[in-house]
Amino acid sequence: MEANVPQVRGKCKCLWVLAVVDFKRDNPVVPGNKSATGLALVWAETDREAVQQASQWAAQHNGTVARIIETGSCATELPVSEKILNIHKAIEQVAATREPAFLVLLSGTRPLYSELHAKAVSFLRAWRLPVNPLSEAETQSLRARWRRKYLPARIHPRRHHQCEGCGSADSRVFDRDSLECVEPMPPLSELLTDDQELIGLWFERCDLPVFVCQAHHLHKLEPGSINTDLYITPLKDLRWTIVCTHEQPLCGPYFCRGEKRIP
Repeated sequence: MEANVPQVRGKCKCLWVLAVVDFKRDNPVVPGNKSATGLALVWAETDREAVQQASQWAAQHNGTVARIIETGSCATELPVSEKILNIHKAIEQVAATREPAFLVLLSGTRPLYSELHAKAVSFLRAWRLPVNPLSEAETQSLRARWRRKYLPARIHPRRHHQCEGCGSADSRVFDRDSLECVEPMPPLSELLTDDQELIGLWFERCDLPVFVCQAHHLHKLEPGSINTDLYITPLKDLRWTIVCTHEQPLCGPYFCRGEKRIP
């Protein structure tokens, strides 16, 4: 994901810092929320200087950087899709004004979300996947479609873990033990035939969104080596799904083809 950054004299350039920031509730960035994961864009010479500027920006906006996930140059690779957040416009503004900008990807009402979001985003970036979250409404819709597609109607979602984010002891999660028509998983190359197709990935939590990327980003993904509860499916038709688990290789990964039509 390359970006066109204005060329200027000097060693400084537009750098990005993928960071988790804890805010006071009266902050002007995510009013009412106390945590935000986002992309800080700064005009700096080195990654170290970029992190310092991001920290200074956070302090000026009633926040504190809780975790630095990754840094990079806007001229080479971006950790988000070019189409979201008006990223090119923001980069041009930073290059023109030399003033930092912060693009919010995820936010939460409690500081606990800092850890949850950091783990999810760190996982995605470890596999070089872009951080493109769906909205809450889009996430709920996709999960509901997935349940109708892959879980028998007689099976209710299990309530076997406490969701740290919402604090509910009976949070509904997707039960991999109830998947229908499980079969051996083919190579990803046989599933990802259209590089531009949008694929959804989400974790077994009710407080994290579905993340989306184009299929070509997943060619190097190794489901068998993933040790976390993760669901993967084509966004449009859910024609197949892969379920990775934290108990692999003893349990999982699982693969199913969607035979039932979505109402």
